[in-house]
Amino acid sequence: MLFDLDMIKKVYARMPERVDAARELVGKPLTLAEKILYSHLWDGEAKEVYGRGESYVDFAPDRVAMQDATAQMALLQFMQAGKKKVAVPSTVHCDHLIQARIGADKDLQESLNKNNEVFNFLSSVSNKYGIGFWKPGAGIIHQVVLENYAFPGGMMIGTDSHTVNAGGLGMVAIGVGGADAVDVMADMPWELKFPKLIGVKLTGKLSGWVAPKDVILKVAGILTVKGGTGAILEYFGDGDVFVTNDTKVFPARLYGNKEKTGAQIEVFLLRELNPDLKLWYVLVDPARKIRVGNKLYFGDSDLVAEVIDNTTSRGRTIRFLFDGTPEEFEKTIDSLGETPLLKEIIDRKVEPEDRDRYQTVFAKNV
Repeated sequence: MLFDLDMIKKVYARMPERVDAARELVGKPLTLAEKILYSHLWDGEAKEVYGRGESYVDFAPDRVAMQDATAQMALLQFMQAGKKKVAVPSTVHCDHLIQARIGADKDLQESLNKNNEVFNFLSSVSNKYGIGFWKPGAGIIHQVVLENYAFPGGMMIGTDSHTVNAGGLGMVAIGVGGADAVDVMADMPWELKFPKLIGVKLTGKLSGWVAPKDVILKVAGILTVKGGTGAILEYFGDGDVFVTNDTKVFPARLYGNKEKTGAQIEVFLLRELNPDLKLWYVLVDPARKIRVGNKLYFGDSDLVAEVIDNTTSRGRTIRFLFDGTPEEFEKTIDSLGETPLLKEIIDRKVEPEDRDRYQTVFAKNV
């Protein structure tokens, strides 16, 4: 997944604006599936409301996965597209041509003996067009995808019926035919009827011998193939964070200066240890410059803190020297703090709108 970090950054960077535009059009809160679907429209921001199970929509998936049996024809077709490289991150997984009969080593060798020409072809084409290649014995496609390529909020298609396994990490992942995969790899829109949504409310608790998959299989049996085709199932319940959330991310990143030298420092508020004493456990950067006894100044000296303990290499315990009421202290932190975006994923300056865009699971209205 780290090899696709730039792609993931782009997905997260564009998602807030696209979700906001869709929410305004729809006129009501969106489910997670709807947020992902509307943020992956081929034309960018939503211009109309799409009917579930009715409207045909062009999407732009983030990646493609193919297994060795279906990848053969898909790659032969892609080779005719005249492209030098695939348009989105794509992978080929050699697993379906290995039959489990005797044991891992013998079964793998038998498959290599029978299908070596196919494996060599897939490897060669993958190398030429920038496609990731998982050789025979490297793992089963849907589990490799889940562990290496799935990420929350993304969309992918795969030429394998178990592609939906990536949904375990909050991704819209759909099994398709080879021609659909070719369209996406060739930088063309992927047309799909806007999925229906089926909400499944979970109540009670699982007994000791029941796994979540048992619930999924039970629901699948109730719906049957006909009832589940063209739909995304979203599970929610009392133990889930399914909320109207008005609690925003705390502006926990403070920028200030060290006394005497004036060196710039960054303080990340992690946990309030004592509200009365205004003690906080924080992370500091650069840590080597921050020692016990140092005073830190924030804003135009509106807020001063003293380091009272070195907890870890970057961790410090600080006490804010503030004489106002708790409400006044909270307002001061709110005015000086910055929304703590994950810099490794969202590499841009913080915007005022970020306070509304990003929510915390510690919601007030559950």
